[in-house]
Order: sequence, then C-alpha cells, then structure tokens
Amino acid sequence: MSIPNVIYGYNHLTPGWLAPGRPTLTIGRDQLVPGNYFPDSTNAGLLTPPSALTIVTGNQTISTTNPQVITDQRYQGAVFLTGANKTFRNCMFEGNGIDSNSVLCRYATSTNNVFEDCLFAARIPSDQSNNLLGRGWTARRCEFRQAVDGCGAAPINGGVRTDVVLEGCWIHDLGGFLTTTQPDGFTHNDGIQWHGGAGLRMVGNRIEGFLDPTIGDPNPALPGGHSTSAIMINNLTMPAEMHFEKNWIDGGVVGINMLGIPGAFPAGAVPPNAIIDNHFGFNYSSGQNNAIRASSSAIVFTLTGNHRWFVSGDPFDTSTPFNVRVNG
Repeated sequence: MSIPNVIYGYNHLTPGWLAPGRPTLTIGRDQLVPGNYFPDSTNAGLLTPPSALTIVTGNQTISTTNPQVITDQRYQGAVFLTGANKTFRNCMFEGNGIDSNSVLCRYATSTNNVFEDCLFAARIPSDQSNNLLGRGWTARRCEFRQAVDGCGAAPINGGVRTDVVLEGCWIHDLGGFLTTTQPDGFTHNDGIQWHGGAGLRMVGNRIEGFLDPTIGDPNPALPGGHSTSAIMINNLTMPAEMHFEKNWIDGGVVGINMLGIPGAFPAGAVPPNAIIDNHFGFNYSSGQNNAIRASSSAIVFTLTGNHRWFVSGDPFDTSTPFNVRVNG
C-alpha cells in the first residue's frame, strides 16, 4: 500500500538535511529511505485509524509457509506465527492480556516474515506484556508501545541465529509494572531486547526508553520515567552480526546496555559489528554520558560518526560528535 504522507526529513530533491521550519515533503511511505527521515506518528504505524481494521478475536496460529500478504487486520488475541513468508501490512496486534507476547515467532520454522506499517500495542498491558518476540522477522515503519518490551529478537532455544531487521520503526511509551519475576520487584523495560542469536540489523529507527506514566505502576527507583534501557544486549552468539546505523536513541537507565555480556564483545562478524552514524540523546537516568555501557573495555566493533540528538533542535544535526562512553 502506498499513500501520500507528509514527512520531516531528507530533502530528496536537493541533497541535504531539511532544517527546522523548512517545508516538508509529500511522498509515499514506500519511498522513504530508513535513516533519511525522522520516525514519528506520520510515517510509522498504521496507515488508517484502528477503527477501519477488521477485528480478529481469539488466538491465531499461522503455520503455513506459502507467500501471503495479510492486510487491515486487528488481532485481539495472541498470534503464534510458526509459519513463514507472511507479510502483514497495516495490521494491529494487541494480544489477549494472558499470553505474554502479542506475536510470538520464536520457532525453527519462523522465517522470512515481514511487518509493514503495523501497530503493536498491548490491549491489556501487564507485567508479562511483550509486543513481538522471536526470529526471522523484519519490521518496517512499525510502531511499538504500551508493553514491557517494545519488541524482542530471540533465537529458538539452543539456536545460533536470530535474523531480525528493524527499519524506520518508532518504539516509545512502554509500560512499567510491579512484578514478582524480577529481584527488585519491578519490570525491566527495554525498547528492544536482543536475547542472542546472530543477525540483528537496525537502521533509521527511533527508540525511546521512557515509561508511559498512565500505564502500569509508578517506580520511584527509575527517576524521570526511564525504563531499563532503550536497547538491551544481554546475550550473544558468536559472531554477533550486529549493525546499528542512523538510529535515534534516548532514555532508559542506559541507552545501549551491554552490561550483561561478560568479557569482550565477540569479534569475527562479517560485515563487522557496527554502531555508526546514530544520534544519542542526553536523557539517561544514570547520567547523560551513559549512552553505551559494557562490562568490558575490550569492545570489538566499528564505532564512528555518532552524534548528539537535538543539539540544535534538529533531529538530523551532525554538528556535535558524540564519543560514547564504554565502561564497566
């Protein structure tokens, strides 16, 4: 589906970033280049109001492997995506409030599944809510909110590959809850959590690790409504195959949290693991210099071209290079 959409971002007619106050461009979403525009409510998420979608009640298991395009559905139950080659467009995934994942595709048979212009928002948020978890999926121009984790990349148990791609997505406004599943009694929220497995590529996404105060329970231990991290990397399979490029990252106790990885970040990925040309905000509850933290200084990845976000009020500002702080 291609509809005209007003965006604020890259000037495709005259190369260069659009400065604040300049006219926006009107193009179809499918023409947008991840990293060349700023994800927001005009260019990520549903193409139509939720009320225009067809409601599908009850849990659904989608197990076939034939190529299929599924459009304009509103799933008010858990979706168990055990199949392959499915493309969801302009769909909403709300879960059922009982199963922890609105969409679960953590199966050996889950591969080559795509979500485009979709909204993931837990209908009945709880301390177990997760919007999307699994392997073999790509999300383009999707919006994730209201759950404990925006989404999760995870292989099957004992698996070595994840193969997850996020492009031009917006992850924001997570829900924090009191819980007995964490030793500190509160959910550990993350914009995206990488549970291991090779292959994670994120380009042109906006990931904000802040909690929505209207969802869940207040947590005095997280000042300013911060979640645990915007991006959590807590387990890796060698080689990691991690590529973060042209994303906007802010909020959380830590922006990109690698503290759960013992020792050095694994080398050997082809192409090399990279964190390049991203924009990092100042708003981390552990301090503005904690955009990236790790348990070891022996980090092996390409780290170039990163800048501060909104230094001059422009989401594409590149005037202030950001030398990330990586320490224990």
